[in-house]
Amino acid sequence: MNNNDQNLEKKVYDVLIVGAGPVGLATAIGLRKRGVDNLLVIDKTSEFRPVGKTIDLLPNGLKALNYIEPVAYEKVKDTGLKNLNFFNQKHSQNDGKRKEESNQQQQQKYWCLKNLEGETIRSISLDFETWFNQYQEGRVSIPWYDLQTILRNTLPTELIKINHRCVNLQQDSDLMTVNCVANTTNESNQFAHWEMEQLSTINDNKREFSNLESSVNKLSKTSV
Repeated sequence: MNNNDQNLEKKVYDVLIVGAGPVGLATAIGLRKRGVDNLLVIDKTSEFRPVGKTIDLLPNGLKALNYIEPVAYEKVKDTGLKNLNFFNQKHSQNDGKRKEESNQQQQQKYWCLKNLEGETIRSISLDFETWFNQYQEGRVSIPWYDLQTILRNTLPTELIKINHRCVNLQQDSDLMTVNCVANTTNESNQFAHWEMEQLSTINDNKREFSNLESSVNKLSKTSV
């Protein structure tokens, strides 16, 4: 692998994984479990930040994760169950006036698909045990960043390199050369343009108000 930073030495890896998302990280974990240690995971991001939406891990996904790395599986499951309990508590507070619900209905929550008349035409249980009883594995919802962090912390830090954007591949006789570039400038805030625009507008308004106030004062002195 080559990098445009001259301070970084060239190194030969058995496996190079491009992308440090959940799939790339899970692949690296699985390979290491099977004895492939000379590998590297690269990602173009300048830092790992809490971005992304909440995702669902269905039974097949949890089974695969448990097969690859049981410790990571337990952490993911615990995080998902905590999120479900928080959702249930919040939902119960909002529905506190519905005294007619049975205890079982209050404990088990559902995603409901309704028609225009408000009638439920399909419902999906959010309860872990319901899925487990049917598929021998549960279902959890977990923020994308939390899933990535759990998998990332399972790997040695030196096996993950950020600020490496893959730009070219070159196939040689027995090697694949991967060229990467690093962003040496500070990554700008995607909202900075709007923040600066709003700040500029506020400053302009302050200057206009100050000029208006000064003109009024001068006019008052002239009138006196």
